[in-house]
Amino acid sequence: MTDNVSARVVHFPPLPPIPVPPVLPPDPRQQKFSGVMDGLTRSLGEATRVQVANTSTGFYASAPDLGRLQTELHAAVARFDIDAMKHRWNTDLRAWVVDFVFSWVQRGKELQFDWSESGVRLRLGTQDDAGYYDYAFDVSPGRR
Repeated sequence: MTDNVSARVVHFPPLPPIPVPPVLPPDPRQQKFSGVMDGLTRSLGEATRVQVANTSTGFYASAPDLGRLQTELHAAVARFDIDAMKHRWNTDLRAWVVDFVFSWVQRGKELQFDWSESGVRLRLGTQDDAGYYDYAFDVSPGRR
């Protein structure tokens, strides 16, 4: 019975829906990856489902708009203070941030979090056909 109750718990303040990620033209730096995935999908046939990294929505792996990502994440945690943000982190906030970043940035490989007194530093690793990229930026609660 506890599982049914916990599934209905709504935390306050509620997290916003994840905004729709930007849609960009296909990234030419993904041509090799896209060709391999298309060939694999065709060779496996209709009975098999292939799931690959996000290569179609959001910012290119080599050029995410970190300022826009930071602004959207600040808006999501604007009603929190640092204690509330830490309290909600393992309940639902961390999963929301992961879903948001990986839907907004193509070919995300890893996302790490480092806490400080004022917020959390996100370290994002991405990849495209030309190489690997590392980015970092801070998200602080109570900022609008």
